[in-house]
Amino acid sequence: MIKNRKLRKKVKDFIEELPVSNKYFKKYRRTDLKDAPAGPENFHHGYKGGLIEHTKSVTNLCIHIAKSLKETYPNIKINIDTLIASAILHDIMKVHTFYIGKNGVNHSGVLLDHGVWAAAELYKHDFPEDVIHCVSTHGGSE
Repeated sequence: MIKNRKLRKKVKDFIEELPVSNKYFKKYRRTDLKDAPAGPENFHHGYKGGLIEHTKSVTNLCIHIAKSLKETYPNIKINIDTLIASAILHDIMKVHTFYIGKNGVNHSGVLLDHGVWAAAELYKHDFPEDVIHCVSTHGGSE
């Protein structure tokens, strides 16, 4: 649904690569995206495949809220490409943060917040500033 071909390709390539540019962060294990939980069991989507489910849900909610806002406020300016790209990428670095172990969901031990880490990688990969801003400020404690 991202109409800007360049941005759509950047998002697709980023998801396929799941980059770690800083050599000090390569020590953290990466969970396959299809298996990654979105957080610990006592948080949201804390199970195998939870990250994809959560990301789909957030993206769909963003699209529906944007449509509703446009209906209510026809003059509002919403960059839907930025919104969708940001929703897709907002938790992407959780593939390096959480993994399923013998006793359930474990944290990799990374100290950097997943949103900050994602913002650093998005910056490194020349993403637009508005996408980096949305990803880095999306909030949350996990």
